[in-house]
Amino acid sequence: MSRYILATLTHIGRTKVRMLAINQQDLIIRNEVWETIEKTVSSLRLDIIVANGYNISRTHAKELIEHGKVRVNWAEIRRPDYVLAIDDLVSVRQFGRLKLLAENGLTKKEKWRIILAVIRK
Repeated sequence: MSRYILATLTHIGRTKVRMLAINQQDLIIRNEVWETIEKTVSSLRLDIIVANGYNISRTHAKELIEHGKVRVNWAEIRRPDYVLAIDDLVSVRQFGRLKLLAENGLTKKEKWRIILAVIRK
């Protein structure tokens, strides 16, 4: 299969590409260390999750989102009121990545208990 791909794949879209076969031993494997954090938040809005995940103010998180520095599942989102779902991957330029792992229900004061996984830069 690899010989066929090497012989026939010359373009991706309009861009010319050149493929080289490498051994599995030569692959570079990134060792990402995800830190798990339990938080209590008022809602699952993007600005609130970013603010709690990186311990910054909600105003600063809102500015980051509106300036296009935040992506959700590799798509740029400019709406601070965007509601996240479980397993959404949020990438914040100059801060790192975070992932909403689980919702653990509501507290007595109707706040969400969530679990976040965070990679800090």
